[in-house]
Amino acid sequence: MGCGDGTLLKTIYQYVARSTKRGKSLDEHPLTMCGVDFNRDSLAQTGATLSAAGVPHALMFGDIGDPAPMQAELEATLRVTRDGVLHVRSFLDHDRPFIPPTADADARIAAALDASSDATYVSNAAGGARITPSEAYRSLVEHWGRWAACLGTHGLIVLEVSNLDVVSTRRFMAEATSMHFDSVQAHSAQMLMPAAHFSLGAATAGLLPDERLLTYPKDSAYTRIVLQRLRPAGLSIRLATLDDVRGLLELEAHWKSDVLSASEATLRRRIVAHPTGQLVAVAPDGELLGAMY
Repeated sequence: MGCGDGTLLKTIYQYVARSTKRGKSLDEHPLTMCGVDFNRDSLAQTGATLSAAGVPHALMFGDIGDPAPMQAELEATLRVTRDGVLHVRSFLDHDRPFIPPTADADARIAAALDASSDATYVSNAAGGARITPSEAYRSLVEHWGRWAACLGTHGLIVLEVSNLDVVSTRRFMAEATSMHFDSVQAHSAQMLMPAAHFSLGAATAGLLPDERLLTYPKDSAYTRIVLQRLRPAGLSIRLATLDDVRGLLELEAHWKSDVLSASEATLRRRIVAHPTGQLVAVAPDGELLGAMY
C-alpha cells in the first residue's frame, strides 16, 4: 500500500531471493509483489521498476482508508486467501485522509487524551477544521479496525513516524527533527500520533506487535519511528471505562484474597483518577480476560 516508485517492493523481493531460505525455492513457492496505490502515476512507475528488475508483480488501485475492496481484489486476482498475504507499508498511516470516528466516545478517556497530548490536527476537508487529539485517536482505532478485518496470519509490517511532545522536542532540539517536521505535518492535515497512542490504537482494534519491533533513534530517551509487524491477536487491549467495573470485579474475585482484591470503590477511583492508565484485555465476545492498572 502506497507503493510509490516500487523501490521498496523491489528491495524486499531481492532480499528474499538472495538472503533467505524461501529464496532458494521460489520455483516451488513463488512470491508475487503487489503494488497498491491511490495514484495512477505511482502504479505505472512501480510497474516499470519491478519489470526492469525482473520481479514478479501485480498492480492495483487502493485506498488506505478503505482496505476491504483492495483486499477482495487482491485475493481474487492472485487467487490467494488473506493468510497468503503479508501487507507492507512505510510512513503512510499518518498521511491518510481523516475519517471522522463513528463510535461514541467515553467522556473521561476523551478528556484525558486531549489533556495528555499537545499534538495539533486539522481536517483535510475544505475549511481545515480543528480535530482534537481524542478525535484523531478514535479515528485511528477505527482505521485499524478496518485493517484488522483484512489481515491474515502474516499481518502487516508497518514503518511509521510519530510526533514528539513539546517538552521532549525542546530537550532534544539539537538532534530531533520534530520542531519543524511535526509543525509541517500538522499544518498539512497529516495526523502524527504519539508513539504510545499509535500502538494503543492498534491494540484496541485487536492488532498486537511481534516482540522484535524496532524503535528509532536507537538507544535514545524518546521514540520517533517504530518498525513493527502487527497481527490479529484474537483479543483486544483497550483503556478501561466505568462500564467495565462489573467485569473487573469478577477478575478481582480470582485472587480469593481480601488483601489483594480491590473493591468496587477502589476500581472506580482508579478509572476516574487516571483514565489513560487502566487497561483491559477483551475477548471477541466482550468478556474481560485480564486487566493492568
